[in-house]
Amino acid sequence: MPTNQTGLELLGSVAIPNTEIEVDWAAYTGNGISSTTNINDRQDARKSFGGFLNFKISSILDFIDLEIGVSGYMGDRTIHEYDDSITGRYYRYKQDDKIATGHLKLSMYDLPFDGTFIFQAEGMRQWYEEDKNVNLTIIPYLLYPSAGVTGGVTRTAQNSKFDVYYAQAEYNLYGWITPYFRYEYMKLHDQLFAKVPFNGFDEINIYITGLNVKPISRITLKFELGIYDSSSALSSNNNDWKIYQASISAAF
Repeated sequence: MPTNQTGLELLGSVAIPNTEIEVDWAAYTGNGISSTTNINDRQDARKSFGGFLNFKISSILDFIDLEIGVSGYMGDRTIHEYDDSITGRYYRYKQDDKIATGHLKLSMYDLPFDGTFIFQAEGMRQWYEEDKNVNLTIIPYLLYPSAGVTGGVTRTAQNSKFDVYYAQAEYNLYGWITPYFRYEYMKLHDQLFAKVPFNGFDEINIYITGLNVKPISRITLKFELGIYDSSSALSSNNNDWKIYQASISAAF
């Protein structure tokens, strides 16, 4: 998703009468992050669209709050890439991005040890879809003078999917000590991006457990242990690895 856009956004918040439900929403369109690379571009080329819908439900059982929401994004993107298996030159093409996310947050209050329990989970899937009429436009004199040729080459469009999920549970005791556990998962579904961005892995599981301690109001100490476990079933280099990590940090 672009980090900034020029466009139009509508947003608002609605409280449903006679309930403890509040709905936040937004919808926007913008310039996206694409430039024309093909004369067959659609009328909506270079545009992007997105939005979100979030429900806040307070006091389900007097001591439980629930928040659940979804969001989405779609837009064109210009990719600049080097592939010596095709031309040995730099080229560019148009790619359609689609992103869908969902999140959940459950909060429970007035628990033993003056406790508050919070569970959060979020998932995202991103689809990468190249233009079906892929015309790789050669970019003249970009790092290599030999790339300064006219025209382009054609290849079969490539598509890919990318998943990211996480879930975290924490329990705050007496307002100053919080143990937590977090699980993260990332997966690439085919070979398209299985080499460069992630050093050969196409699936990774992350397990993190830790403890936050707040001895005084402006200081927080964090003790954390993590396991990072990858696999590369789609990769040709069999680049499996596992990392164990321990850390101690302070924030003030």
